[in-house]
Formats: sequence, structure tokens, C-alpha cells
Amino acid sequence: MQRKLREALPSIDADTFLERFSQLSASIAAYSKSISEVQEQLDRYNAEKLSLQKAAEALRGRIRAEEKNQTAYLYTARVSAMMGNLISDIAKEKFRQIEELALRMFHDITHKDNFIDLLELDSSFNLFMYKKQDYTIEELYALAEHVGMNELHTRLGNVGMGILMDWFGAATPRILRKNMKHYLSFQNELAPPGEVLHLYKNVELSQLSKGERQVFLLSLYWAIIKSSGQTIPFIIDTPFARIDTEHREQLTRRFFPTISRQVIILSTDEEVVGSYRDMIRDHTAHEYLLSSEEATGHTTVRPGYFT
Repeated sequence: MQRKLREALPSIDADTFLERFSQLSASIAAYSKSISEVQEQLDRYNAEKLSLQKAAEALRGRIRAEEKNQTAYLYTARVSAMMGNLISDIAKEKFRQIEELALRMFHDITHKDNFIDLLELDSSFNLFMYKKQDYTIEELYALAEHVGMNELHTRLGNVGMGILMDWFGAATPRILRKNMKHYLSFQNELAPPGEVLHLYKNVELSQLSKGERQVFLLSLYWAIIKSSGQTIPFIIDTPFARIDTEHREQLTRRFFPTISRQVIILSTDEEVVGSYRDMIRDHTAHEYLLSSEEATGHTTVRPGYFT
């Protein structure tokens, strides 16, 4: 090819052409190599892109699954919280029923309406008693300063403390104390001295007589059974053992016939006899006499009652 070109062209033109041709050929070869390299790199990028797309799709799948799990978890948590609140509300309502019923029976038996005015039952089933008590703001603040807010809460009870906090628009005991102090600082401007609040004062169990304590305990049993909504047999042994004479009649008239449909009274010959027996005769289905045989250590049971 070079020979033919040299014959057809002058020597100078032929050499220039051949040099230019050689340069173009080298450039074409270089471009071809670059194109090949770029194509290989493009193929790698496409492969990586496909791999990333698959990974992204897998990740989106996991995210969707996680969202479903999260939704299920949130739903379960909400249902659990709702059930917890419902159970708590039911328990609180049941406690309120027990408080009201026990107080009513205690009043019915003791006829002391101004002695115990409020019962409060906490979550540990501790029962607290309160009677109505009037306080001035000065007295309440002095108590808070002298015994502290916790002890003030104990003395007033939940209901009394709630009334006091509402009256002062306080959300916490700390704010209540601050508001009482502020009130007393500007009392002449806000209200005349001696403002009275109708609250409560705690009553210790030791302030009740032994008979009243027993009546209180029986009243609590009565309230628990009544609030349960269930037919629960009730058995009481020596019912008048710690009951004052003044309370025995009301206990016989109001407690025994109403506590349950089935009541078993294990009385001695000095308790539910005479007029007390007559009071519940219409409610009595059966009477039995239990006799202890000391010689054999056995107890015999036969129909009948003390004569």
C-alpha cells in the first residue's frame, strides 16, 4: 500500500499522508481501547446498580415488615394500656362500692352517724377512716409547716386533700403549699381572715372500742361480699364474742339476714338465744346442736337448739 501511494503521490506528500494515517490509526486504536474500558466499567456499574436495586428492594421489604410489626406492637401496647386502665377503673369503682357499703353497714349497726363519715381503701387493701372537720386556712398552713405535706395528706385523706388542692387551684402539694402561703400574705385583699374549709380528719382504729372494731370488720366483710356480686356462703363463729351489748341487736337484725343467702352461725348458749334468736327465726332454715363428747373427743350433731 505504501509503495502504491509513493508511486501515485510525490514523495513529500506520500510521507506526510503516511505519517498522518499512522497517527489516525494510533488514535483510533487508543479510542477503541478507551471505549472498551468504558464499556467494561459501564457493565460493572450496571451490575452494581442491579445489585443495589435488589438490596434496596429487600430493605424496603424489611421496612414494610418492620412497619407492620411496629403497627402490631403499637396496637398491642395500646390495647394493653386500655385494658390496664379499664381494670384500674373497675378496681377503683369496686373499692368505692366497698367503702360506701361498709360505711353504711357500720352506721346501721352503731347508729353513730357523726363518728365516721368517710372510708378510703387503697390499692393494698388498707382501710382508712375519717370524720368531717372544719379548718381555717391558717390552721391548714400551720399543719403543713409543722408536720409536712405528706402528713397533712394523711390527716385529710385523698378526698380532703383533693378538695383542698382544687380550692387553691394546685396541681401538686408543692404548689398547694406555695398558694396557701401566697393566700395568707394577701388575705385581707382576697378574703376575710378565718375562711373555713369543710374537710376531713383521720380517725385511728385505736379510737374505736373493741366492739366497734369488730363491727367495723364485719361491716367490711359485708361490703366485700355485696360488691362481689357473687353468692358466697358466710360462716361466723361466736358472733357476739367481742360485740358490745348495745350493738348486738342491730347486728342480729341488719347483718345476719342480709350478708348472704347462706349464713352459718356457730353460736354458744349465751349468744344468739332468746330475743336474738327470735329476730332471725324467719330467716332460719335449719338449726343443729353440736355437742362435744370429751370422753371420745368427738362432736355429735343433731337437729335442735339450746333449750
